[in-house]
Amino acid sequence: MSRMSKNNKRLGIVLGSSFAVITLIAGIIAFALNGSSVTPPSIINANDSKVTSSMPGESEISSSQPGESMFPGASETPQTPVVTPVSFNRPDELKAVYLIPGEDFILKNTTSAETVQKEIDNAIAKTKELGMNAVIINLRYKDSVIYKSAVFPSVAGDFDAMDYLVKKAKGEGLFTYAVYDALGVPSGDKIATTDNINGDTLDIIAKGVKEVAQGYTLDGIMVDNYANETNDNSYGLYAQNGIPIGFENYMYQNDEAVVKTISDTIRSVNRNIQVGICTTSVWANSKTNESGSKTSAEFQMLYDGHADVKQYIEKGYADFVSVKASGAITDSAVPFATVIQWWAELVQQKNIPLYIVHSATKACTENAGWSSPDQLTRQVIEARKVTGYKGSAFNSLKALAADPKGSTELLVKYYSNQVKVDHILKDLAITQPAKKSITTNEPTMLFKGASDPNFPITLNGKALEQDKNGYISYDAALKPGENTFTFEHKEKTVTYTINRDVQVLKEVTPAGSISAVGKSSLTVTVVAYKGASVSASLGGQTINLKEDTRPDDSDVADSSYCRFIGTFTMPSATSSSQSLGNISVKATAEGISESKTGASVKVAPAIKVDTGDSGSTGGGTPGGATGNGTGRQVIVTATQAETFPIDRIDDYSDPDCHPLPKGTIDRAVSDQLNYSDGKSSFTYYILSSGVRVYGSDISFIDDKNLSSNKISKLTVDNNGRNTTVSLDMSWPVPYTVSLSSTAMNINFRDTSATPGSLSSLSKNPMFSSATWSGTTLSLKIKSGGFMGYQANYSGNTLNLVFNNPAPIQQASNSYGYTLSGARIVLDPGHNDADPGALGYIGGLAEREINRGIASRTASILEGLGATVQINPSPSTSSLAGRMANSLAFKPHLLICIHCNSSTNRSAAGSESYYFNSFSSALASYAASNVSSRLGTTNRGAKFGYYYMTRNFAFPATLTEYGFVSNSTEYYKMIDESGLSSMADGTVEAIIDFFKSRYSSSSTGTESTGKVANVAVTGVTLNQTTATVEVGKTLQLLATVAPEDATNQAVTWSSSDKTVATVDAKGLVTAVKAGTAKITVTTADGGKNAQATITVTNSSVAVKGVSLSVSEFNLAVGATKSLSAVIEPSNATNKKVTWSVDNPTIATIDANGTVKGIKDGVAVIMVTTDDGSYIATCFVYVGNSASSSSNSSSGSSSPSSAAVTP
Repeated sequence: MSRMSKNNKRLGIVLGSSFAVITLIAGIIAFALNGSSVTPPSIINANDSKVTSSMPGESEISSSQPGESMFPGASETPQTPVVTPVSFNRPDELKAVYLIPGEDFILKNTTSAETVQKEIDNAIAKTKELGMNAVIINLRYKDSVIYKSAVFPSVAGDFDAMDYLVKKAKGEGLFTYAVYDALGVPSGDKIATTDNINGDTLDIIAKGVKEVAQGYTLDGIMVDNYANETNDNSYGLYAQNGIPIGFENYMYQNDEAVVKTISDTIRSVNRNIQVGICTTSVWANSKTNESGSKTSAEFQMLYDGHADVKQYIEKGYADFVSVKASGAITDSAVPFATVIQWWAELVQQKNIPLYIVHSATKACTENAGWSSPDQLTRQVIEARKVTGYKGSAFNSLKALAADPKGSTELLVKYYSNQVKVDHILKDLAITQPAKKSITTNEPTMLFKGASDPNFPITLNGKALEQDKNGYISYDAALKPGENTFTFEHKEKTVTYTINRDVQVLKEVTPAGSISAVGKSSLTVTVVAYKGASVSASLGGQTINLKEDTRPDDSDVADSSYCRFIGTFTMPSATSSSQSLGNISVKATAEGISESKTGASVKVAPAIKVDTGDSGSTGGGTPGGATGNGTGRQVIVTATQAETFPIDRIDDYSDPDCHPLPKGTIDRAVSDQLNYSDGKSSFTYYILSSGVRVYGSDISFIDDKNLSSNKISKLTVDNNGRNTTVSLDMSWPVPYTVSLSSTAMNINFRDTSATPGSLSSLSKNPMFSSATWSGTTLSLKIKSGGFMGYQANYSGNTLNLVFNNPAPIQQASNSYGYTLSGARIVLDPGHNDADPGALGYIGGLAEREINRGIASRTASILEGLGATVQINPSPSTSSLAGRMANSLAFKPHLLICIHCNSSTNRSAAGSESYYFNSFSSALASYAASNVSSRLGTTNRGAKFGYYYMTRNFAFPATLTEYGFVSNSTEYYKMIDESGLSSMADGTVEAIIDFFKSRYSSSSTGTESTGKVANVAVTGVTLNQTTATVEVGKTLQLLATVAPEDATNQAVTWSSSDKTVATVDAKGLVTAVKAGTAKITVTTADGGKNAQATITVTNSSVAVKGVSLSVSEFNLAVGATKSLSAVIEPSNATNKKVTWSVDNPTIATIDANGTVKGIKDGVAVIMVTTDDGSYIATCFVYVGNSASSSSNSSSGSSSPSSAAVTP
């Protein structure tokens, strides 16, 4: 058949033909078009002048002129009605079902009134039960119509099924429509589809539709089955009609004549009956016609059906359009969303409704994309996003009522708002384990992920429990060897192969060769299965190890292993080294016993240390670090040298062992001690002052022949930010510290003289007195409490720099306080390379939640006037690097933000960990406030060895906000309200802690002993340039040099107070946009330093982010650009970061361009720089583009998630 137009060849429209030729076709379309011309469709390229094919000897000529008829002899010409006010009866949103004779009523080939009435009653009742508000009645039953007709064969005898059906539907409050079969004409005692469109045919069509419009109270009549396809008779009929206008023009004009005849007839009978045009999915593919949709449909209405539906709509033939969108969401040829968007844009030009006809008959079938039971509901969700969409119809009540696999039940629940959209859009996604084929030593494997809670999920054929949000968590027992686990959900199947290699005993610490001090405790740590029986032997001793519940940064918390701990007591030291042999460990679990050998242990020769008695030199070690001492003299080279007790040998930090500052001189009284945990090796020395230090933190020096130390001056100075206790020494002596809630006691070694006491201190918020007892200085702590300190030696002066409590002022805001001057570090755990504990949704692991909490908390704190640093966490970040960042910031406190995880999925609650005793109150406030805000269990404050808390410079806590392994808590933590609650709880904890510590005091210096005037040589600022938003504050800190300068007083000034002001403590307040210089000047010597402050207008914070698609298909090697929509649109910082959970399936660059790598499914995630809000979508690559149709996943993160974390 000829389809030359399909190749974009111009139809034969010859507009300048001679009058003689025109007269040959006089009267072509007077009947069909009633005075208006029919213009063949414009389906050409501008540069293509070729005409369509015509019959031999014919020329292609233009359309007929007004008043001419293509079908002479047509008798019943509808007249154009007089324009009168039109009132259409339309629902706000159409929810319709097709009622099909033979399926929904007239079921048994009988037209008995009683039987058919019952069948209609049942059909209407079922329609109502399904929550539908309209019926669409198919008028044909086999080869007849269902109503009384003078035109067509009818099954109606004395009983008019159509009349009863319309009245019944109306009586039940249902909108009522009928489908008119446009090309159906009587043929004997049957109805047949005609391909011979002439005047007689149009007369029959007009009469047939007229009796329907006149006879029944319908809200609308839908024109269907009008496509005029080319068949074996088409050319013959064209020749028979003898109209030389070209074959393609003939076919197009015939089709339009039919549609216009029906439209005009209905409108002439009753203009309040809506005329609907029903069309298949595609008018034209864009590759065939540039105005078409981006589809690759096999059937195009324009080319294959000669039905220019686009033109019919533009000419006003229809009051609404219904599109048979037969493709699934993931259909590669006619994707659902693409189809409806194209039609929606078209109908908007005429401001008429767009209705979608969904293929209920395909639900849960093997048709591509239709096997998942949520397909129909997903289509409605997708359609509701489109402007112009006004409702849906489902092509079979019978199919819908069958409810295959619960598909209709889900649709009904969705329509009645009983289910959440984000649940429906969930595909089966197992987030843990991360790989589908792994080998493990674990006796169990935790599977964790997300699903649609509206449909069941099975594991190896058995139903698996889902929570209300569709999250799944299952701890599967593993047998030794290969284990297979197959998950099935919404027609998607995922299989995991887990190989278990039994290993009861995993690690023994210490390892290698170690040396210990006589009578000390040697700690043995073993990693073995929980519940194992573990013992260790060394040098004739055997001990039983117990499970160690003290948490640290190790990786055994969320596993079936745990740490076991025990201690050996070393024998007394002798003058020479003693070998005890190797540690031998045995562990038994699951009926299996395993053994491992640990370190070989030696006891070092006897040593003697300073006892610390006032005026003594340590009993067996005369002189300590002085010239009279024994052992080699050393100097501390680390900024802060961590110290350990000497009565045990391990590498556990100790909160009672305070660091020694750089420059401290002591003596090493032991040989090098060695220790290894199997991963790292450490060396230590025991010092004369009674502590153990890392060998890397000290250096041996030539003996200085030091004499006994004399402390000549004690000074206590408060500059507002810090209280500094300074002591002038003869030389930098070692010391030890003990800290309680009431006092800090500092015992100086090798010291014979001290200055007087300061029995009453009034110019600082930290201490009420500084008194001596022998060579021990006791600093009595005020009721406010301790806030951390750092020590340094400046020459021979020891400076103990204490954190003053942060200033806090009552205010009328929702938190009751402002925090101007407070400096806070937020440390969100894990980094770009380490997501932390995995959640139930891909792309929303612990890392994203931590960052979301930090971002929101910082925003609140800054709004209260605090200065906040969020520690960066690139893939290269280390704990040591993050601590260095924190120390450089000089904060009042640090909050390390984490989420918990457990193999016990019912574990729940918030808990906080501390290391130093002065941090315990902060931990307690954090656990209490966060759990209260989140509505979960308060698990309290607990001691732990976490790295980010093991510093004496400031209070610090590591807070586990909730369990990502608990589906209920996980959902709270990824929800926007949950993130806000956790941020509020954190802020309240900080305020409560500051309230408990703050006590106002005047600033100044108090001293005793010999005071020498030390002149000021200069002053520096912590920042020399800064940008501050209007209304915000910035704390500048001045450092006077030298550190022991006598007069530390400074004054502050601003070069332009209209731009920025500064108070007496260096707190800058931004007033208006502009630039100002802030100057600090010393009282002694007039030294100064400046900071340039740029004030900007307030920024607009990001409130959310979304993606234009929830899922899409991508061929291997193909690319697609995604765009993120930032809310609000005027947000200041619109920077985003793109990522993908599985870069082996797809990659994404910094500009949002996705590239398909290999078959599979991946989650694309975009995260805002401001606020860490998150949006996600799925990409189906390669074959997964078709297989994904089994579940057609959309966005897996809840619409409110920011992580949105």
